[in-house]
Amino acid sequence: MIETTAFGIGHLAAAQAQKHVTVNAGLDHLDALMRRAVISATTDSPASPAEGDAYIVPAGGVGSFGDAAEGDLAIRTGAAWAAVQAPAGFSVLVIDRAERWISRGDGAWTPGTVISPLGQGLGLGVAETTLAASGASVTAAGLIPSRVILLGVTSWVPAEVTGATSYAVGWSADVNAFGSGLGVAAGSSNVGVVGPTATYAAEDVTVTAAGGLFTGGEIALAAAIIRPGPAPV
Repeated sequence: MIETTAFGIGHLAAAQAQKHVTVNAGLDHLDALMRRAVISATTDSPASPAEGDAYIVPAGGVGSFGDAAEGDLAIRTGAAWAAVQAPAGFSVLVIDRAERWISRGDGAWTPGTVISPLGQGLGLGVAETTLAASGASVTAAGLIPSRVILLGVTSWVPAEVTGATSYAVGWSADVNAFGSGLGVAAGSSNVGVVGPTATYAAEDVTVTAAGGLFTGGEIALAAAIIRPGPAPV
């Protein structure tokens, strides 16, 4: 079968019976690829995948995505896994890591928004969590990764916080670094920007109650980071 150069999508063969089979398979491939997003690059195939789901196959996932090899894009189509090797320069959003990955070709990927000719990446990322508000303070352990440049920590209130009249968000260097006197009503939010700050170890983010103890509700946190990529291997 003749296939497209970049993604190996099958051409419509001459004098082919049931032409819709080839055409529809190609459209399904294109639909998944145009999303430019995969669910994960680190997990095995799920037990009940949905049509159109896409993954980057990790080393430990070989065999769980049909015939897909390590580094392939595995696309769920027609109740089976189709394997596609992404060409160099193709990028996807890896949803469970909240960062973009760029293909170096031959099944190799570099996390990043841009990539150098030698395969070095530089990317933006978001690390997030939701905390149940309880007691004098609650901590998101290791929310800010090691060896990144921190731009700030956004906080918001998915469910109204009770007990405290306000709260502060900070880390070991300053308990108010990312905001203080913040509102506890559902839907309240704060963008706690800081001057770009390098980290050399993972950092906790702590939410501290003010005007009383936390007795309920939720506070969500999102750390915005620039991530210099490791040397490619």
